[in-house]
Amino acid sequence: MRRLLLGMIACLCAPAAIAAAPAPAAAAIGPDPAIRFFKPPASEQPGLRGRARAGDMQAQIALARQCLAQNDGDCAVRWLTEANARGNAEAQYLLGLLYARGDGIAQDLQQGAYFLGKAAGQGEVHAQYRLGVMLSDADFDDPGIDKVPAELQRGEQLLHKAALAGYAPAQYHMGLLCLRAGADCTAQADGYLEQAAAQGQVDAAYMVASRAVHSGDAAAARAAALRLQRLAPAGSRYADDAQRLLGEIPASP
Repeated sequence: MRRLLLGMIACLCAPAAIAAAPAPAAAAIGPDPAIRFFKPPASEQPGLRGRARAGDMQAQIALARQCLAQNDGDCAVRWLTEANARGNAEAQYLLGLLYARGDGIAQDLQQGAYFLGKAAGQGEVHAQYRLGVMLSDADFDDPGIDKVPAELQRGEQLLHKAALAGYAPAQYHMGLLCLRAGADCTAQADGYLEQAAAQGQVDAAYMVASRAVHSGDAAAARAAALRLQRLAPAGSRYADDAQRLLGEIPASP
């Protein structure tokens, strides 16, 4: 199965499949709705319940957030389900995350994948990324999972879509998958990692800097290591890595 996985990744990375990765389109991608949803609201908005009962989908999502802050997961699911029934991709995405994470409700990865898939099918980039990670990081060596190859392929395709849309976490993940696939995918891997690093993805910036240091191109290595140094939070492991990589670059003659 591992050989099959690498073959599928190599296929995604083949020039005929993606050619050169396009420039990021991150400006078109809004913030991850989960960041706000899982942060407790200050207080309930006046009239929120009335608007939610009247069918206002954003009010239903806001009320679900309020329910979750009060540790009432069933209530959160109820209102997200109301919005999902009318095709709201944000509600589908958040409902999928609730089930996948088990926040306030019993964890159900199958239900989580189902709702994430509904949102991903509507082009919700964050859902494409989350479901792509779930599926592509499956334990594909487990002989008890019969449909793993198909799940892996779907996961990689979703990550591929999100990466091409300019979503930096997906670009980083695609870069790692391409590196795992081997030499045929190296150029695409470097392209995706660079795009993610250019958007401030510190994990990707580390990978770019590390690979540049070992490439023999001192100027590129220094620029990449300095960028990592700028992006890395003070006192973090990546800040230490940036210092280490700068120390490994040969001095210019």
